[in-house]
Amino acid sequence: ARNVLGVWMGTGIGGGLILDGLPFTGAHGASGEIGHVIIREAGALCRCGRRGCVEAYAGRRSMEAAVSIMVAAGRRTVLYEIRDAQGKKALMSKVWARALAEGDPLAGELVDTAVGAVGVSSVINLLDVERVVVGGGLAEKLGQHLADRIAAGAQPWMLQPHPDLSFVAAALGDDSGVVGAASLARNLVITG
Repeated sequence: ARNVLGVWMGTGIGGGLILDGLPFTGAHGASGEIGHVIIREAGALCRCGRRGCVEAYAGRRSMEAAVSIMVAAGRRTVLYEIRDAQGKKALMSKVWARALAEGDPLAGELVDTAVGAVGVSSVINLLDVERVVVGGGLAEKLGQHLADRIAAGAQPWMLQPHPDLSFVAAALGDDSGVVGAASLARNLVITG
């Protein structure tokens, strides 16, 4: 694919673009900050200090804060039991994956909120990409299931049908950053 949106879902939310086969970095090298697109005016506080960012709803750290609030309000979840059984201090991506596999309603609700917040349909409508690659810690643990959920969440918001659009889980896992940097460096050396 020559036009690709990358969305990285983990502790925070990141992104990247390949347009016409080349990495798109923008005028100041800062394109792809999908995590700090405002989706709700006066919404939840983000770690960046602004309100209503995608990351305030879809980042794993924000999801963990939401669990704490919901449990304090009386909601039940197996997330903490799984975390404790795995000897973790935080709700790591594999804790979320296990809770979803066990059918935990709260985990499912928060992942659905995250999927809705990511809002890839807006980028698809704007740039007409042919592939969306979903990576990061959550994607590494949830795999194609997460990519499929994002695809299903995007469909109602796309302005026109995109029969050749594919949503895929990143195949390189933790190595994706290293491989991407090496590929970019190689391309810069070759093309000057």
